[in-house]
Amino acid sequence: MSQVTALVTKLSDLVENARLDPDQLTQVILNLTVNARDAMPEGGILHLETSTVDLDDAYIQEHPTVQPGRYVMLAVSDTRVGMDKSILPRIFDPFFTTKDVGKGTGLGLAIVYGIVKQSGGYVWVHSEPGHGTTFKIYFPVTTTAPEAPIPRNETASRPSGQTVLVVEDEAMIRGNVRLCLEQLGYHVMEAANGDAALRICQMNSHVDLVPTDLVMPGMGGHELAVEVGRLYPNVRMLFMPGYTEDSAARRDILMQGGPFLQKPFSVADLSNAVHQVLALPMRRP
Repeated sequence: MSQVTALVTKLSDLVENARLDPDQLTQVILNLTVNARDAMPEGGILHLETSTVDLDDAYIQEHPTVQPGRYVMLAVSDTRVGMDKSILPRIFDPFFTTKDVGKGTGLGLAIVYGIVKQSGGYVWVHSEPGHGTTFKIYFPVTTTAPEAPIPRNETASRPSGQTVLVVEDEAMIRGNVRLCLEQLGYHVMEAANGDAALRICQMNSHVDLVPTDLVMPGMGGHELAVEVGRLYPNVRMLFMPGYTEDSAARRDILMQGGPFLQKPFSVADLSNAVHQVLALPMRRP
């Protein structure tokens, strides 16, 4: 069984503020530390470090996608065997894993990437075979005063407080989307078509968002959106069509300005789309 011989922390007392969801930050740390633990079957040392850093022009030259400025840095390092450079470009891909079959979903690092990008941050990894791996995550510093913490209540088991109903006839795709959203902190239900989705909405008055495929047996996504808008005007919709699906319906959605997430999509794409749609003003009857 994998084990960690020692945990070493170097946490700055002067770290500045960043605007983060505490449950999602917990998910980031948990996924990185579990990933490190699983890769150290004989034990090792896990390092956690925080600090405030300036990413200057010299750093930007090596990382051209980064915006210069001040960031809160979280580093998670281990003394595991390390990874070959050839696989580093793929480690954030959904469902990519180097673990044995049945020992990993390949979602952990993809979830980390999605949360970090949703927060406006960056994540970089350095790894060498035989010398361990370090993940460094940078969250933009904010000068806004910290908000008062929201008291925990009955939604504590739902970190984001929102319920998402995934409607997709392909069981594998539906299950994958559900796993991603659950790890991002949402309470998730699922339906295989529009008829089943309407029955769930009728039984559950707390559905906040319905991401749906367009073409499904029975009631499709476009018809579902019409019925949801008529019966449950405060439920938001997110369309998830494939490249070859119902071009006429897709064109209508685009013309009407409906939220749209084209398959295939990454965890970061899904995270951003769900976050943006949930932030939209509620419709009124």
